[in-house]
Formats: sequence, C-alpha cells, structure tokens
Amino acid sequence: MPGDRLEELQLARLKKSVEKASTSVFYGELFKKTGLDSNGIKSLEDIRKIPLTTKDDLREHWPYGFLAVSKDKLVRMHSSSGTTGRATVIFHTIDDIKEWTNIVARSMYMTGMRRSDVFQNMMTYALFTGGLGFHYGAERLGALVIPIGAGRQYTSSRVTPFTCPQFLKRWRLTRGTTRSFGSLFWARSPIRKKQGKR
Repeated sequence: MPGDRLEELQLARLKKSVEKASTSVFYGELFKKTGLDSNGIKSLEDIRKIPLTTKDDLREHWPYGFLAVSKDKLVRMHSSSGTTGRATVIFHTIDDIKEWTNIVARSMYMTGMRRSDVFQNMMTYALFTGGLGFHYGAERLGALVIPIGAGRQYTSSRVTPFTCPQFLKRWRLTRGTTRSFGSLFWARSPIRKKQGKR
C-alpha cells in the first residue's frame, strides 16, 4: 500500500476509534473535559491530543466504565495476570475475538509458523489471555495445536511425542530457527538450561 494511502487509512481509523471510545462512560467524560472529539482529529499528529490511559484508570472504572457496546454483545471476559497489583479486566465481543485471532496469526506467521507445524501450547488456559490467543492464532494458520497449558510438561511427555529431548533435537537440527518458545514452561525447561540461558 502506498504511504499516502496508508496514512489516509490510519487517520480514518483513528477518527473512528475516538468516535467509538467516546460512547463509553470513561472516555465520554474524559473527552468532554478535554474538548476532544473525532472532528478535532485532522492528522495523525493529533493522536497526541488523546490523554494516556493508565492501569489505575482501568481498575477504578471496572467493570463497565470502558464499555463502548451494549452488554448483550459481550461474549468473553479476560484479565491480566495481576503481577503489578489488582488484575485489570476486559470484555470481548465476537468481533474482538476474530480480530485478536487475526493479529496473533499474523504475528506467528512472521516468526515462521506454517500449516505444516505443530504448536504445543504451554501457556495458561484461563482468565489470562495468553493461552487462548496463541491457540486461536495457530489454528487460524492451520497448524496442529496441542493445548497442554502451563505447568503440565510432565503430562505432555506422557500423551504427546513432543517432549523436551525432541524439542532440543529439533532446535539443533534447525540451527536455532525453531520459533515461539515461551511461557512459564519455557522459563523452567531443560531446553533453556541446555542452551545456556538462565
């Protein structure tokens, strides 16, 4: 896409985002105080006019202060891990989940994942979004997904052929190009130790 056309698209989407956000209680009140509306967005530089949103804002206006749709359109609730304080909670619509899936799929594709790959997902399947996001993304690409989840590496070794030695062997054969190692399992795994990573 030509640069000028990309900027036009970005500006149109920025204006739409501001307009949509203003329908929520939090942003509606905030934009009134700051005098901001979508008509005031004339260029991409105007993104600087949008006040920053903090984690405290998300926490203090839970549960519905950030909703920009009616409650009957909500299909999912997720939260952060809460490592920096009280967990922040967010709701999703069907369209949100579809967009989330596409974004993660594109990210995984850029790391090298393809339809012929096997993706053993060791991330948490719970309120934290990580596990489900990667699961959806890998499935969208057509990869074989094994939804093991966090903390179940020993179960993994009993029910799948993809154990730590196999992972390490593939790593060596591909000269380190195997993608998407991550999660708590990766941080504690023998693979990481054998690579000299701490």
